[in-house]
Amino acid sequence: MENLPATPAVLVGNHQGMFDILVLMKYLPRPPVFVAKQELFRIPVLGPGMRAFGHISVDRKNSEKAIASIQTGTEQLLKHQQQVIFFPEGTRTRDGKMLPFKKGAFVFALESGLPIVPFCVRGSYEALPPGVKVVRPGLIEVAFLAPLDPATYPSFANKEELIEHVYTLIENQLVDMEKDFSGRE
Repeated sequence: MENLPATPAVLVGNHQGMFDILVLMKYLPRPPVFVAKQELFRIPVLGPGMRAFGHISVDRKNSEKAIASIQTGTEQLLKHQQQVIFFPEGTRTRDGKMLPFKKGAFVFALESGLPIVPFCVRGSYEALPPGVKVVRPGLIEVAFLAPLDPATYPSFANKEELIEHVYTLIENQLVDMEKDFSGRE
């Protein structure tokens, strides 16, 4: 928690399972804004609720619309001094391993100039794997890593380098968390 700034930031992490969002909502000091696929905004009750709380809908099939949504979201984020959460894998893992990162979170950070705070979730996949309808008991952990200044990656030519760097930080943290967990058993 000591790595979380009190100012707006772009939180970027792995997406292990259904409980990731609930765990983050529980422990973040202020309610964050989530970036979510537009299909979720079409679900009765959920969609209007997400809109009411200022979450950002992204059309993953239309990059121009997605960028416009994110730009509008940036204005609201800065106005209300909130943090935004991206799961750059684009979906939950299906096998417990991280998927490649999409670029939206990193474009958002580079354009807004907000710091990137990588985070890692461990245990959510085991608690409720895809296709399983019964929650398994277990421990879900979240680690927030040191913020990164996007100004150190000043051009979009370095976007891939930034994505790779953040991916590696999260992947390494996940490995460390697994080792720590195994040592407790």
